Amino acid sequence: MKQSIRQVLVLLLIAAVMITACGAQPTETPSVGETPSSGQPTERPPVGETPSGGTLHGEAVVETIDILILESFPVQVNVVARGYLPDGCTEIDEIRTERTGQAFQIAITTVRPVDAMCTEAIVPFEETISLDVYGLPAGSYTVDANGITGAFELAVDNALPAEPAPAGELQGGVLATFDVAGEQFQVWVTNPQTIQQILDLAAGNSLANIPNGRIVRGPGEADHNLPWSWHLDAEEIEMAEMTIEVCDGTPSYVEEHVDEFVDTVGRYCPWSARLVSVDVLLEEQSPSPMLVVDERAVVEAEVDGPGHVEYNDRLGEEILARIEGLRVQAAEQRLAQANAALAPFGYRLEARFDAEWNQALYDLFREGKDKPIRTGLSYLWPVSVNASGTDFLLVVEKAPAADLYLVQADGVEPWDDAPESNWLSPGYVGDDLARLTFTDFPTLTYQVELGDQAIYSGTAVAMGAYMPLRSFTTWDGHWVLEVDDHLIMDGQDLGEALGYAAAFGFTLIRGQPFYFFEQEGKVRISYGGQTLPNVYDYVVHNMCCEASMHNPLVLGDAVLFHAKWNGTWYFVEAGVYDGEMAGTYRYTAPEGWSFRYPMHWDQLDEESGFVQDTATGRTVTFASQPTTQAELESWLESEIARKLAATEAENTLAEPLTTAQEGDLTVYRYAILSRGDGSETLLRATVFFDGQRRYEFYAALPPVAEEEYGAIVGSFQPASR
Repeated sequence: MKQSIRQVLVLLLIAAVMITACGAQPTETPSVGETPSSGQPTERPPVGETPSGGTLHGEAVVETIDILILESFPVQVNVVARGYLPDGCTEIDEIRTERTGQAFQIAITTVRPVDAMCTEAIVPFEETISLDVYGLPAGSYTVDANGITGAFELAVDNALPAEPAPAGELQGGVLATFDVAGEQFQVWVTNPQTIQQILDLAAGNSLANIPNGRIVRGPGEADHNLPWSWHLDAEEIEMAEMTIEVCDGTPSYVEEHVDEFVDTVGRYCPWSARLVSVDVLLEEQSPSPMLVVDERAVVEAEVDGPGHVEYNDRLGEEILARIEGLRVQAAEQRLAQANAALAPFGYRLEARFDAEWNQALYDLFREGKDKPIRTGLSYLWPVSVNASGTDFLLVVEKAPAADLYLVQADGVEPWDDAPESNWLSPGYVGDDLARLTFTDFPTLTYQVELGDQAIYSGTAVAMGAYMPLRSFTTWDGHWVLEVDDHLIMDGQDLGEALGYAAAFGFTLIRGQPFYFFEQEGKVRISYGGQTLPNVYDYVVHNMCCEASMHNPLVLGDAVLFHAKWNGTWYFVEAGVYDGEMAGTYRYTAPEGWSFRYPMHWDQLDEESGFVQDTATGRTVTFASQPTTQAELESWLESEIARKLAATEAENTLAEPLTTAQEGDLTVYRYAILSRGDGSETLLRATVFFDGQRRYEFYAALPPVAEEEYGAIVGSFQPASR
């Protein structure tokens, strides 16, 4: 192929020289799309043809290509094409990239003036071409650049992970069978809105004609008319060839013509589709468990802080007893969860107290064996079970030599390469075992392997006793690697995807992802896809040596950590517990002031300024703005007068305006009794003033109870200066 291209270029060059030698005088060629003197638009001539305007178009000679998969999110793929141009006058004209299925075609064309006097030496070139791979499913892809081919692999679907659907939305899908022009086809639909439209249609008239409509193809692509009237999501359309089937097993009309539909922008399809039947597979998604966050002030940051053993003395007996109690519960929970996972495979663990070691040790039993197959196990990693339920993996540590073993369905073997994984346990992703390994030190080259294939790699630097590879977690077909302050989820950096400056502390609580992230200088918590309102200036993490005792500690369904906020160090427990909890969340405004509200109040609207329990309508509104004391007192007087003059209800001043000094704050309070429609409500107002800003809180009693309002207002803290 390369030789034939060279021959063509040589012949074309000879022809160009001959034309020049014969005295041909080409006219100037307008650019593509320009209108020459004739008034008619021009077309670019085919490759290899010489237009009357005197420019020659051809193909660049590509000798090699390198395919680079960038460590970004979503994954970006660049093709570096290297080759040469036949002389000093030939230039790269255009680079076109097209994709058909899983094949990318790159055409690099050239242009040169026919009558130019040029150096005969070839000119090397290098071009970097970015491929549009966003949204593509996992799989193998090929690249052809002017006849030179290569391939790359997407280990996972190349799109941001979908946000969890709100509680109560329809999950699962419907298999809808349609008749199009006398031929039946099926569409498997998982989009909740589309599911509801199909169900509504079936309930009204199962044989209704569906008018023509559009399906949204995906990011950056045009809309295309197809013979059904609702919008499927981008993923469903991207996988159209796989999700559309026919009952009788023959190719469906839509599947046969899907390329025609995709390639014809704005095409109108005159057919009508008739809904024949709907098979429903739905389930109600349970809401994520409620995460309770309990904060306890320890010491002012200017006095002391985490990082040394003596700081623990400041925690107090109550906190220390709580930590110890959670340790016991976590050990019991870990054993129960392990045995539940091991039971189908004929394994079980039994705990016993060992007086010599002054701790609980575990013995591993297997059906058909009279004695335990391993004894004196001092630590258990979580059990990982493959998707088909045919195998499991359990990593155990045996005292006193800290020997490590891999336990699977077919037996037990030493985990000899544990140091290469930084003692981070492998786990199943689907039916393949995922593991982390690294080489070299102190600059580590690490990779994640799925089965026998490396699917992700990177480098990180160890500093002294600090290792940057922090955790490796697998669950529900996913994997997450924590390296330094980055969380790599299924090969995608969550920080880069979601705009985090840092992300750390990943764990699973009741099967839902929990982690910390830093954004705009503040640290927050993500749980089950939702961001909690609690905000911190700093959370101790990734510390080494003595200070590492204050890193986040996972004990069962709770995470314990030390955080600094507003000049104070706090001991924080975040966990999921059985039964209704009466905990609170803390809202922190961008200016740094904060207050607490009941955690079962399910709506926080920062923009409008209110917290609410939507089930009962209990609401407390809040606001803040800069002011002087004179402006504040004038505003209060006019505000009370405005409310008393309202005509929609009969309002009277139930409690006159009072002023009190509470520490550095001046507190203004009043209440208005509002009567109307046979009911009456007490409108409470509390305004704090710190000399620079006013902070307003309002509530209607009822539905808010007096003690609820008092607790929320009483928790107010101004910003530290």
